[in-house]
Amino acid sequence: MNITVFGANSLVGRQLVLHALTKGWHVNAFDRDVTKLIDRENDNFTPVKGYLFSKDDIKDVLKKCDGVLCALGVAADGVDKSRSVGLDNIIHQMQANGIKNVMVLGGFGVLLDEEGIPYMDDEEFPAEWQLISQEHLSALQKLKNSGLNWTFVCPKEIFKADADNHFVTAENHLPKENATSSGNIALYMVEHLFEDTVNEKVIGIANN
Repeated sequence: MNITVFGANSLVGRQLVLHALTKGWHVNAFDRDVTKLIDRENDNFTPVKGYLFSKDDIKDVLKKCDGVLCALGVAADGVDKSRSVGLDNIIHQMQANGIKNVMVLGGFGVLLDEEGIPYMDDEEFPAEWQLISQEHLSALQKLKNSGLNWTFVCPKEIFKADADNHFVTAENHLPKENATSSGNIALYMVEHLFEDTVNEKVIGIANN
């Protein structure tokens, strides 16, 4: 398999690269800064310096690609549109190149609470998380309209740690209030990238 990881230098992105390489896949690691990425001497690893807002950069990295993993970071100020606009560029180039499978890191604000209401619509939802949740929602809407085999993976919080396989998931809901390790998120995304069972689903994830 030949895959591209967008946001490869992010907390989850680095773990995505590691787990994809462990499976023997060829990994194109796309980011603005690729100088700190691991496995630079691995024959299956290709660091690609590029910009999400550049259609040509994305078009080039997706040539002969089988699947896409997105761990795009975004500031919480409401100005940074890296996730929604960047994902829009990725979707268009995937469509143009006939690439169907994509896993995207989202946020728990779009998940449903016990009453079936999105967390971000609850009056007690933290105001400082509202703008970034709007970005997640915009990204999700773009995926729903894309015609791709997409999955939106949503933790509540992320902490830096390797995978230990001790996590749980739930469709449309947050399975636990726990934070999730970057390694476990990446493990789930890599293992399910080409699985039809999670196509067009929003998945909540949390450490067990």
